[in-house]
Amino acid sequence: MSGAFSGRLTQRGVVRVTSLDPHGFLQGMFCNDLRSLTPGGSLYGCFLNKSGRVIADAILMQSQKQQEGGMQTVFMDVDRTMASDVVKHLLEFKLRRKVKVEDVSDKVDLIATRLAAPQDANQQQTLNQNGEFFPDPRSPYLRDDVTQDNSSSPVLLHRGVVPVEQQQQGAAASVSSEYDHLLIQNGIYEGPSVFTKEKSLPFEANLDMLNGVSFHKGCYLGQELTHRTHVMLVTRKRTVPLVLGDHLGSGVGHHVAMDSSVSPSSWGAIGGTIFSDDGSKIGVLQAVAHNKAIGLLRLRYFDPATKRMRVKLDNGAIATASIPHWWEDETVQKIFGNSSQE
Repeated sequence: MSGAFSGRLTQRGVVRVTSLDPHGFLQGMFCNDLRSLTPGGSLYGCFLNKSGRVIADAILMQSQKQQEGGMQTVFMDVDRTMASDVVKHLLEFKLRRKVKVEDVSDKVDLIATRLAAPQDANQQQTLNQNGEFFPDPRSPYLRDDVTQDNSSSPVLLHRGVVPVEQQQQGAAASVSSEYDHLLIQNGIYEGPSVFTKEKSLPFEANLDMLNGVSFHKGCYLGQELTHRTHVMLVTRKRTVPLVLGDHLGSGVGHHVAMDSSVSPSSWGAIGGTIFSDDGSKIGVLQAVAHNKAIGLLRLRYFDPATKRMRVKLDNGAIATASIPHWWEDETVQKIFGNSSQE
């Protein structure tokens, strides 16, 4: 998958928080540091329950427009099915604060815009006339179908909040498929298929390596388990990319072009079991994009030298799992060292 795209993300919703101090309100509930969120900027992370399990992942985006009376707005990009849960969670901690929390998914469209070249900046400027666009904080970790020598450069991905009435003048098509391809081929995904509500740990979806968690901010809900997990490096299962077929002997790992001719049914059911060569249950299938997918796998089954392994799906198909290109070598060594003790 390559090329520019721009359009609606129909699977994503928007929660709007308006207050004189939205940062102060959200700081004690979000796992990343709101002090680094500035007007026009974005921040990746998740909301946790008191036991440190994920309620929902989110991308926070601060509006550059200050409302009457000094009120500020932070938009929260969340999975559409989780928007009401996020609103409910935030209102539990509203207390007497003068803050407004609302699900505006039906009032605004969440837009994804991928700029393929510098000259596309003119297109971005045009889009900003109708709404507000923010850099996707995960852009440094995203590439096109990467080559064997990893020469592909990171792509520039933005997400925008555009009023529905503006969209109706030239209704944007959905780009959910293109967007999903871009994330999945890089071993990244979002929403409840990866962050199972009240069950998943944030590091299972690699938030610690995606700059989605702050280890230096003050206390926040769920911090104790998150901090302990980070210090002890005890995350034994993590989300990794897979490619359909046995590529262990080719030396290419998951660096295989996206093949749109492959049907998602080739992978079996989302949530299905993934097995090792010896038949052990080692993980689950989380999301699929043609011949590529992501799965939550036990790391101790990987070959530390090649950072890959062959797996079998519950429908009998064979796939190759590999470590994402953006995992740092030092971190990988520590993770494998800990996983071998499982």
